Formats: sequence, structure tokens, C-alpha cells
Amino acid sequence: FFEGGSTLIDLDGEGEQRAKVAAEQHREELAHGHHISERYKVIGEIARGGMGAVLEVQDNDLDRRVAMKVLLRDTRREETDSGSPLDTGPVNRFIAEAQLTGWLEHPNIVPVHELGLDSQGRVYFTMKRVKGRSLRQIMDKLRQGHAATHAEFPLGKLLTIVLKICDAIDFAHSKGILHRDLKPENIMVGQFGEVLVMDWGLAKQIDDRESNTPNKLPKNETSRFTLDVALGADDDSRETREGTISGTPAYMAPEQARGNVKEISPRTDIFCVGAILYEMLCLVPPYLASSMTDALDQARAHQLLPPRTKLDRTLKDDKLKRAFGPRGIERGRKFPRELVSVCMRAMNEQRELRYHSVADLRRDVENYLSAQPVSAHRDNPFTAVNKWARRNPTRAAVLTLALFFLLLGGVVFAAVRAKVAADKAELAEESRLAKDREAGEMKLRFAAEADARTSAERAKEKAERVAQLEKEALERERSESEALAARNAAFVPYSKGADLRARSATFSDWKKRAESWRQAVDFFQKALQLDDTFVEAHMELAQVYADLGYDDDALVHFARADSLTRAQTGRGHVEALMAFAMYDFQHKVLREGISGNFDEVFRRFQPVKDAAAPGSYFARIAQILLDLGDAWRTTSGADFLKAQAKAAKDMAEIEREGPPLWEVYTLLAIIDHGSGQATPVETRDYLRQARELKPNLPILVWLEVRQSGRTVTLRDRMGVHAWDRYVKQFPDDPRGYYARASLRFHSETERNADAETADLTKSIELNPRYADAHKLLLRVYVREGEFHTAIEHLGAMRRSSSGLDNSAIDLIEAELTASTGEFGRLDSLLLAAMQENPANGANALSQAAGVLLRDHEYEALIDLCTQIQNQFGDDTPPVSQLFMARGLTMLGRFDEAMSAFQPLTDNPGRLPRDYRTMLTNWSEDAAVYPTLLSTLNNVPTVRRRFDVARILASVGGDPEVWVSMFNTDTLQQEEIVTWIYPADYVLRARGYVMWARRVKNNTRANAFRFLAVMDLKQAFEEGYLNRTRILSDEYLAPLVTEPELSKYFDVK
Repeated sequence: FFEGGSTLIDLDGEGEQRAKVAAEQHREELAHGHHISERYKVIGEIARGGMGAVLEVQDNDLDRRVAMKVLLRDTRREETDSGSPLDTGPVNRFIAEAQLTGWLEHPNIVPVHELGLDSQGRVYFTMKRVKGRSLRQIMDKLRQGHAATHAEFPLGKLLTIVLKICDAIDFAHSKGILHRDLKPENIMVGQFGEVLVMDWGLAKQIDDRESNTPNKLPKNETSRFTLDVALGADDDSRETREGTISGTPAYMAPEQARGNVKEISPRTDIFCVGAILYEMLCLVPPYLASSMTDALDQARAHQLLPPRTKLDRTLKDDKLKRAFGPRGIERGRKFPRELVSVCMRAMNEQRELRYHSVADLRRDVENYLSAQPVSAHRDNPFTAVNKWARRNPTRAAVLTLALFFLLLGGVVFAAVRAKVAADKAELAEESRLAKDREAGEMKLRFAAEADARTSAERAKEKAERVAQLEKEALERERSESEALAARNAAFVPYSKGADLRARSATFSDWKKRAESWRQAVDFFQKALQLDDTFVEAHMELAQVYADLGYDDDALVHFARADSLTRAQTGRGHVEALMAFAMYDFQHKVLREGISGNFDEVFRRFQPVKDAAAPGSYFARIAQILLDLGDAWRTTSGADFLKAQAKAAKDMAEIEREGPPLWEVYTLLAIIDHGSGQATPVETRDYLRQARELKPNLPILVWLEVRQSGRTVTLRDRMGVHAWDRYVKQFPDDPRGYYARASLRFHSETERNADAETADLTKSIELNPRYADAHKLLLRVYVREGEFHTAIEHLGAMRRSSSGLDNSAIDLIEAELTASTGEFGRLDSLLLAAMQENPANGANALSQAAGVLLRDHEYEALIDLCTQIQNQFGDDTPPVSQLFMARGLTMLGRFDEAMSAFQPLTDNPGRLPRDYRTMLTNWSEDAAVYPTLLSTLNNVPTVRRRFDVARILASVGGDPEVWVSMFNTDTLQQEEIVTWIYPADYVLRARGYVMWARRVKNNTRANAFRFLAVMDLKQAFEEGYLNRTRILSDEYLAPLVTEPELSKYFDVK
């Protein structure tokens, strides 16, 4: 049926020809029982190859039939003039095969009985005689449409064969042994269902450096397998020569076909198991060619087609089509998509994207058989429901019964309607009789009329109630019908988008992947236009947006998927919340760095814990992160490092229990590096594992640079190079350009306005809705003094189709004006935004308040919040009161701050979930800061020490006290980046000038003045923009003429 099935391949082709000649020479003598010995008598020949034959023999000692494998004359051996052999390789390899197979004692591996020499000095070994058929014979019968074989081997039974193959190979891998020649010919299926993996002639022992398994060969056994049994191995070497090809081309992994011996690993066998499963599905081997060379070329190039496409192409060849019967063609066209995903993952060209182990492959096949989700395939909603019903027949029956009773209720309802109609007719008849009685009984006329009116009114009320019930039932039925129709209509584009996204994973070219993702976006958007409640479509669209680098859009759809799930089930969508937390974290990191604030980072995982089932995988991960955030808030120094080390250990233990997730590996890298317990190699290994699962994640580049352990200058230089590589690999990802520009913007040595502008312009070109890129570009313009250009850009954003609505642009302008000190413009923007849309206005307030707190503009923040409360009264957003209380705290007005905090702490549910941890921290600060200010001793954390210094500066404290509290000599660079804001350098510069005016020594005064100039320079280099604040300050304004500062005030 196909070529390319030869097990042993000689690159020169001569060895195989000599082997065939030798086999013919020995066929006759073997057929006549040449190996008859005192113990064994040859019954017949079972099979033969170029180097040996397998015979059926009678064991006279034990009176049983066994199989004997004998080695023919060594066809590759040459002799010297003296007749001595130059090469005993085949004999050694034959012995090694027998020893290795005998050592692998497993129910699914053929057992070896005896190894010895016959009367002619030829090597043989005996093994169990399996009565049955090879999987090749079964596959051939299935392809030919043999009715009995089709009845005996449905797909489910073939999958049990795959499971047993997996058991055998998993056992061999645990012993450090690779098979390297798995194919249907080497799988025997016995009469009673037993499955044996045969022919370990190409097996290879994995060196310690090649194997990740803890189960190595015992020391007393390793010496038995020192030879590689593949043809072409050097005589006394443990490794096959580079460039030697061993295996069967029709089932070969790419690295095997290319002769890359060093790349051959357990995942090479996984590829072969996937290839067997592939043929079980479509009845055609993966690489089908007219010659062995062509098959080998296909394997090298990984020219792998989907099973249905492979079958269709095969049937177009008239010669090959003759190998199929009608029943075989029909079966080859029917196979589950889940199993296609399983075999395609197992046969991925990139080894790291295949299954990690044979056990993982086996688990997916078992999951399919038990109607569980398969990791390699994403089920559509209808398939998921079907699988649920198969797994839960009792619950499905209960649900069916409930639907039956619902239908029965409809029947009862119809009966009620009929009864109401009958009642109405009866009432009409009563009214007629009443009128007849009225003619005959004049004395009772008024009473009868009153009774008739009362009865009519009651009938009318009853009829109206029935009509209302009918209307409500019809409306409910219409709504449900419309919802079902919308979902059915939406499922068509959803399926096309899901297929495009799944197919994109097979592209190695990231530009092709991006194009496929953009096409998928269109389909998912169409699906949501038809049905906006389609949770799976929101999840898929969010993932595609994240892959494209549109994190803002991804977060919107992750949040929508969660809110829909919460409305339907009462619990959040765990996967959506986990993804939201990680991408929101990445969003923050690329915008402003991690800042060391673990409490802020890990509070994002509170919703994950709330949504996950108690004790589940995600719930435990979230709890570890929340505990670490609490430790950061309540401890410091060595105690916090211990908490980090414990978190890293707990997270690593959980990671081994669940599926491989890039989110978990990324978090492990962050925690491990911060704990100081992990080596750089271990941290990089976590990043490598995350990158294998999700290569296009900017946060991995950011972490790699951050954890390089270099000086800030060298690290920034390395960071630019790292982002250069990212942009080159993923040229369509706007985040790479933004991140490179952000690094330059915040770096002292790599700052380059032209390069920053070019990168940000490119980022906006790729994603016009990239708000952070617009913000940073505006900050570059303002930093360089190009206010007019910044204003023009804002105007262009409003005029052009940037994709950002006016409220989003107002938010950007609000943040920019807060940074530059234009508080009047800021107030009018925010009040207008809150008037138009309270939710958007609250977000704008949050952004502006964060800038005002960062720049120590506490009075401006309190004034803004006061205006909001005066205008909106009881409708004031609670976040306004939260920010006002924080501003009062930082001005030392603690009683007023506690009064403002009190209504929020009494009812924290008034605040959005993300602000509740902030409320806890800030209200605690307001309670303890009066004591810290009175003693100035034992300030527990760096954060609070700097806060106390800021408060002292705000209330006019002694600069000699609070300037010293800003001392950073004992801090690590990471702590300085975390807790010192650009405005702190401005504050400290003011303190130095105040201090200089007190001292009488001119030398000291000049030294303080010099320190003030350097601090102001540092503030502007790190992004401080409020020149108005400097120019209006009596202490700082005289410094702006200094040469080091004049360039920052020479604005255009």
C-alpha cells in the first residue's frame, strides 16, 4: 500500500541490498529446520528481515511453542586476509536487543525467555509466541472494508490499543529507553485482547543529560546496554553518529528523519504514537509516498496534512484508491475532532509543543473515552453539554424529566385557558337568565341587576388576569426562542473564528498567525453582534485580542465573560478572571513597572479565589498570592523574605499538580526572584517554560531584563536590545514598540526623544486605541517642552478615527493636565465627564487622583473632590470620598481623614471591588500616622517612612528631620524605584534649599544648593512635568537658571 516503511535505512543504500541477498541465501536452510537443536525444533517461519528471521519453534524441555529470533550471517562484515572479522557490530546489537527487551518486564512488552548460540554458532533468543495479528494486518483489513474486522475493532477498541501502547512506552521511558521505531507492524494484538510492543532493535538508551525521568537504569544494569542497536552506530559508542537515520519514514518525527540524533528524546516516541493514532483515524499513514526516499523527504519537511485532507488526497490517486473498500472509505471519513487535535499535538513539528510525556497523551485519550474535556482541543458548547450528559446520565435524566414537567405545565395551562373560556360562556348564560327573571320578577330587578354587575366585574377581572398570564407566557416563550435563534446564528461565525484561531497555532511565521488572528476577530465580532451574551465568544475574542497585543480590548471581553457567567450562575468565570488578572498585571507593568507593590499586584486575584471552588487548583493559587500580599502589607525585611520563600515553595508544589499554565510560570518567576531563594537559572527556567506556552508575552521580556542582576545602566542597555529582538520577532505587536519607548523614557542613559516618538507612533499605527501609547507620547512632547505639539496630538485624536471615544480622550487629557499643574482645566474636564457618564467620570477621577497623589498635589486633590461633592451631592461616587480622605491624611489632618473614611469602612461594599484593599491600607495609615509622627521612631516599613516624611514636609516640619528620612543610601535599587516618586526629588530639593538658608557656613550652604539642583534634575529625568510648581515656589524658582536645569525650562 505504501513505500517508505523499511525500518533500517543506510544512507549509501548498499548495506540494505547486501542484507536482502543474505536473506535469500538463508531462506532455504531456515525453512528446512537448520536450527534444529536438542531443545528446539523449527516448526516454521513467522517473519524475516534483512539481518535476521523470526521462527516458530517447539521447546522440547518445556513442551511449548515459542518464537525464536535468529541472526543471519553478518552481511556488513568484511574479513581480512587472515579471515578475522573487522566488524562484529550486528552481533553486539543483536545481543543488546535481546538483553534490553528481556530487562523491560511489562505486560505490554514481549517477554524474552533465553539468549544463546545454536549448533552453527549463530546467536538467537527466544520469546513469547503471540497468537494474533499485528496492528498492520488489522489496519489493512479495516482499509479494505473487511466486515468482521470492522465489527471486531470499532474506534473505541483501537483506542484501548493506543492506551496499552502508551503504557508500554511510558514504562520504557521511565527506564531511560527509547523505542524509535513504533509502527503498526511492531504492535501485536493477541486473540484475547493482549497488546505487545515488539521489535526493540532500534531502541536507544537515553544518557543522563538527555533524560528528565527520575527512573534511571540501575548501575548494575547499565553496562548491559552500552551499545546503540540502530544500524550505523559506532562499535563501542553509546551514541548514534550524528546524521545517521534510524526508524520508519512513514512514521518518523522530523528530528529523526533529519538525523539530528542529539534532538531525539521521549517526545520522538510520542510523535510515533501520534502517527499510529493518525492512521487509526483516517486509515492512511502520515507520510505516504511512492518511494522510501520521498517518504523520508516528507518526514524531514514535516509535510503533515490533517487526516481528512490526507485521505481525500490519497483517494485521488487511482492506484492507491484500489487499496480501499467502500466500508473503509466510509470509516476513514468519520473520526472525532478531539482525537484529531490529540494526534496533531503529539505530531507537532516543534518538540516542545508536543505532549510533555506519554502519560499526558494517554490521559487525553482516556479523557476522550470517558467524555471528559481533552487538553488539546477546545469543545464547543453543544459538544460540552453532550459530554456532560454522557458523564452524568442521572443528572441528565433529571433535567429531561424537568423539561417534561415543564411541557406538562404548558398542557395544564392550556386546560386552564379552556376552563376560563367555559366560565365566560357560563357567565354570559347566567346574565341572560337574569334578564329573563327581571321581566317576570320586577320586585327583584334592582337586586338582580346588582348581582349581574358584580358577576360581570368579577368575570372581567378574571379574564384580564388570564390574558395577562397568557401575554407573559408568550413574551417569555418569544424571548427564549429569540435567544436560542440568536445563539444558533452566532455559532456559525463563532465556529469559523475558533477554527482560524486553532489553525493559527500550526503557523511558525508570526505574521501569518497575526493575519489569521485578525480574521478570527472579524468572525467573533460578528458572533457577538448576533448574540452579545455568548460567553465563549467573548473569551475567544479576548484571547485573540491578547495575542494581537490589544490588551485593553482583551480586558473588556474577559470582564464581560465574567459578568455574564456571574449573572447566569451566581459565580464568576474562573478562567476569565485569571486571564484578566494576568493581562491587567502585564498592562500595569508595561505602563509603570511592578513597583514592588505585591499587595497591589496580588489583590487582583481576590476575584479568582471568590469564583473558584474551595480547595480547587485556582483557589489555592489565588490564596497563596493573597497571603503574600498581606505579608507585604504587614511585614518587612527578613519576615517578608520568609513569606516570599514559602509562597514560592507552595506555588511550585501546586504547579506540579495542575495543567501547565503560562500564568503560573510567570508568577513563579516573579515570586522566586523576589524571595532570593531561587538561582538565576531556576528563574530563567520558569520564564522559559512560560515562553514555550505563550511566546508573545511582553511581560516575559520585562521580567528577563529586570532579573538580569545587572547595574541599572547596563540593564537598561540590555533591555533595549531585548525589546529590539521582541519587535523583530513580533513586528505586528504594538506592545513591543510601546515597551521599548517606555524603557527609554524612564532611563537616564537610553533616553532618546526621536526613538521614543518613532516607537510610539508605530505602536499607535498598529493599535489606534492604545491609550497608554497616546499618554506616553504626550508625556514625551511635554517633557521636551513641545506643548503645542501635545495639544495638536490631542486635537488630532478627537478629529480622527482613533477608535477612542471622547470620554477616553478626556481621561488621557485629565491625566496629562494633572501632571502639568493645569488644575482648572482638570476640574472642568472631570466635572463634565462625570455629568455625561458617571462610570467613565469615576474612572477619569481615579486616573487623575493617582497622578495628584504621586505629585504630592494634596490640596488640589481635596479641592477637586470638594467640587465633585458640591455638584453631585448624594450621587457623588464613593471613590471621590476615598481620595479626599487620603489627601487629608497626607496633609496631616487626621481627624478629618478618619471622619471621611468612616462611612466607607462601615460599608466597604459601596466601593468597587478593586478599591477595597486600598481603603483598608489607607484607613490604617490614617490611624497610625499620628503616633509615628509624635515619636519618629520605629517606623516599620520603607513605605510608611517616606509617607511620614511627606506629611512632615506638608505641615512645615523641620527640614533637617524630614529630608534625612528620604535617605536612600541603605536601600536596594528596586526599593528606590518602588517607593521614591519623581515628586519626592522635588520635595527633597526644596528641603535642601530651606536647610541651606539656615546654615551660616557658605560651603555647607553651597553643598545643599548643589544637592537641590541634582534632585530637581533627577525629578525631570524621571518624568516630572509640573514646571508651574517649580516656577511658583520661592525656594525652587531661583534654581531654574542653573545650567543643569535651564534646558527643562526652555520650552517651545
